[in-house]
Amino acid sequence: MGIRGRLVLLVLGIVIALILLGTIDLFRVWQFNREQLADSLKKRTEIAAVAFEQWANAQQEPLGTLAEILEDKPIRSVIIQSNLLYLLQTRPHWINLQVVDERGNNLLKYSKGKEPPNSLIEDLLNKIKEKKNWVVTTDRTENEERPIFTIATPTKDGGAIIAQIDGEAVNELFKDIELAENSVVAIMDKDGRILYRRSADATMLYSEILGTSLIDSLGDQNTSVSEVESPYDGIKRIYGLARTHRQENVIIIGISSSRFNEPLWNQIYRQLRVSFIIAVIAIGVTLFLAFGIIKSLKELKTVTYRFATGNREVRAPENVAGEIGALGKAFNWMAEQLNEREERLKELDILKSEFVSSISHELKTPLTTIKTLAHVLKENKIKKAEKTEYLEVIAAECDRQIKLVSNLLDVSQIEADKFKFECSEVRLNEILQGVLKMEKPAAELKNNGLELQITDDVPAVRANSEALHRVFRSLVENAVKYTPEGGVIRISAKRSNGEVAVSVSDNGCGIGAEDLPNIFNKFYRGKPLSESLERVNEQNGVGLGLYITRKIVDQLSGRIEASSSLKGGTVLTVFLPVWKEATDGKTALDS
Repeated sequence: MGIRGRLVLLVLGIVIALILLGTIDLFRVWQFNREQLADSLKKRTEIAAVAFEQWANAQQEPLGTLAEILEDKPIRSVIIQSNLLYLLQTRPHWINLQVVDERGNNLLKYSKGKEPPNSLIEDLLNKIKEKKNWVVTTDRTENEERPIFTIATPTKDGGAIIAQIDGEAVNELFKDIELAENSVVAIMDKDGRILYRRSADATMLYSEILGTSLIDSLGDQNTSVSEVESPYDGIKRIYGLARTHRQENVIIIGISSSRFNEPLWNQIYRQLRVSFIIAVIAIGVTLFLAFGIIKSLKELKTVTYRFATGNREVRAPENVAGEIGALGKAFNWMAEQLNEREERLKELDILKSEFVSSISHELKTPLTTIKTLAHVLKENKIKKAEKTEYLEVIAAECDRQIKLVSNLLDVSQIEADKFKFECSEVRLNEILQGVLKMEKPAAELKNNGLELQITDDVPAVRANSEALHRVFRSLVENAVKYTPEGGVIRISAKRSNGEVAVSVSDNGCGIGAEDLPNIFNKFYRGKPLSESLERVNEQNGVGLGLYITRKIVDQLSGRIEASSSLKGGTVLTVFLPVWKEATDGKTALDS
């Protein structure tokens, strides 16, 4: 999958994650609000249940008082009739008031409207016998949409005093309960029959409940919250239910579930729309940015391919901002490094060829000489003096071979990091005097002078005697080799800033500026400065002397520097740490 596809997946992943997180947060808020709604419905229905129970008690109290009077007074007495008439006249919502015997026969009645049907009276008498207490029910025979509450209080002879009350009285009781769209408030008896129901819309009521799911959800609890579909209008509501303590009626307040859930779904839909818009914008911006990135990467890919196929001069554009521009700069830097390395490899290849040629020459020439002289000596036809001379030449050529092999072995030791020396206190005067003594014959052969200049205050150095002897002999030997006849080689030593500087200078042919930085490299040999010096350059050697010298100086914790002038010859200076005897008997470097 390409960069664009990955970026698009990344954006989609972020958007989906945000949608999920937002939905989870919305659900938590919805759940919290649902819990608050449940608590609110419980409290409202509890208050409504208490209010209805108080209202029912208030309506029943005068009927109970009248039942007590009937125990002592005859039914047709003036006091009974006057009380019945007074109750009916002083209560505007009362419609009928009558006294019946245990068979339902009417003994006394006062009416403002239609009398209750016999079936209702029989039902009330049965409920009174069952409960042995006063009861309340609903009469819808006159108006299905406007119930009439019927309260029956038992008398001592098994009959009842029955009062019918317009349902408008309950409307007055629940008028403070505001009903939103599809909301409902209702009163049921314990069997699930509706005693009263009021909703925000005009819905037909039925005399009997079509199911008892709400009553069943209440169970043995006094209050409960349930979400069911109404059997009357098919609307799913969240109902708060509360049971009255005495009459076992149930007060119900229902709020449409859609009214509560609709804001949540609207918010979810809104969030999805916003997320979709954000996703489209983000994907568009991502594709735009990806186009710029891919364009730059394609350019870099083209440059890389051209560079890999041999065009070493091609370079990536660096005028791009950000990481792509930095990558282009890094590529260009890499290209420069590779070009430099390739040039260096070419130089090393040339050096290798020269080294092989030099080694071959260094090995072949002495061996040829040795072989030739060996054949001459084998003939045994030469004089004793010539024989001695030939043997000395053979010995000298063998020494050359031994030195060459020794240098090659030293190089292998250096490459394997096994070129180590143990350092101690070394007096430079002794070392330098010994070097001069050994190199003096070679200098005299070229009529060169050897001079040693060392001050009395030059301290001992921390080094290795054998290693220093080898270093300074190699430097003096090179100076003699590249100094023409009649020249002077000077060795000087002095203290310099906490170190001892030992210089070997000559007035020979000098080193070219292009060769000077490379003279300490392995197998490096400078080119002749002029035709008159070609024979000097053609002297034996494979370019290992100064390389080994520098490595030895590094092992001694020193350093070596070179300077040269075409008119003034060459100066090679070795800096060595000063030896100091510590107060605790241990050696230390001078500070």
